[in-house]
Amino acid sequence: AHHLTLVEECSDALHFILSLANQVDYKIVTIGKHFKASKDSDSLEKNFLFLNHLIGSAEFKHFHSDLEMIIDVFFIYIDQSGISEQELEQAYYDKNKINYERLENGY
Repeated sequence: AHHLTLVEECSDALHFILSLANQVDYKIVTIGKHFKASKDSDSLEKNFLFLNHLIGSAEFKHFHSDLEMIIDVFFIYIDQSGISEQELEQAYYDKNKINYERLENGY
């Protein structure tokens, strides 16, 4: 259950990152890179905190380079968490389907 919750939360984070990229017309080319990162819990927590820092300190004047770093660290975090790209993609599409159903029903 914990793993599925983590996958769902990460798919929400992916949606947020893609929304940011879309707003500034940033073409993401780093998805599909295969990151192999340390899986120890200390580095996982450090990357989570680093990712939060990057998002909080992103600046508009060099937003594209900040966004690229956010995307890179996000996918390292995904790999560290043991989430496959297929799991993340499926969770993203499942959540998208729910969101569209909510819009259609005036949620």
